[in-house]
Amino acid sequence: MSLAFIGHDAITETLLGDRLRLTQILTNLLQNALRYTVEGSVTCTVQRHVTTEPRQLRLSFSVRDTGIGIAAEKLSTIFDEFTQAKPTSNLSQDGIGLGLAISSRLVTCLGGTLAVESTVGQGSHFFFTLPFYIAHTEASAAHQPLCQLPQGIRILLVDDEFMNRLLGYELLSSQGGKVEVAADGQSALLYLQQHAFDVVLLDINLPDMSGFDVLQWIRQHSPNANIPVIALTAHTNAEVGQQCLAAGMNGFLHKPSDWQRLCQIILKAVNREDAV
Repeated sequence: MSLAFIGHDAITETLLGDRLRLTQILTNLLQNALRYTVEGSVTCTVQRHVTTEPRQLRLSFSVRDTGIGIAAEKLSTIFDEFTQAKPTSNLSQDGIGLGLAISSRLVTCLGGTLAVESTVGQGSHFFFTLPFYIAHTEASAAHQPLCQLPQGIRILLVDDEFMNRLLGYELLSSQGGKVEVAADGQSALLYLQQHAFDVVLLDINLPDMSGFDVLQWIRQHSPNANIPVIALTAHTNAEVGQQCLAAGMNGFLHKPSDWQRLCQIILKAVNREDAV
């Protein structure tokens, strides 16, 4: 079996992006490809695309193998957490597992979508496209929208979805945050009574109580009643955002979101600036 890395276009610019997360995504995809390709080849390809933004370009990443492939009926759920696509031959490997679900969420957070094409007996093709910013000069770098969290910022992430908690913890911790996670409102209240936080990221749809109920408790009973609270919501209509701000949230964020947007909203909240 052979392994090849191909770049269709020379990339001479210095690019700004999340190297750690991109490395994790490609490592997961390559490990899966190698695992299910006993004979043949695995190829990783990178291709650049011009955008209308003067300081931005997009890169397409592709991992293609000639392995055992994935059955058509499995493709729609291949990125679901804990889903395993069982081998279709007599190979003894376990299923693909959690790696693809994590990779899919990471790609989404970085501003892309992970997709797959596959044919049983012929191989699989995983691909996605991400935006990057170009660092030309010191003058242009000053206009880059990238931001960094304060090192050691104490964050409570409240979300009932396991993958959201896992991904959020990884992203926030990798940027220097000290993160605690809670799966429901009651757990969040216990954390808030026992620990001091700088900001709360709060899903408004929780299994035991709503995020609005948690917010009300914080404002009325928490040792730090003025702690910034940022609402997390899968709803995309403007009314939900207005409802969050009217209830006293310091900001709101639609899920899934990219890292830079999350970082910017956290910084605005902890600096007591107007929510966006």
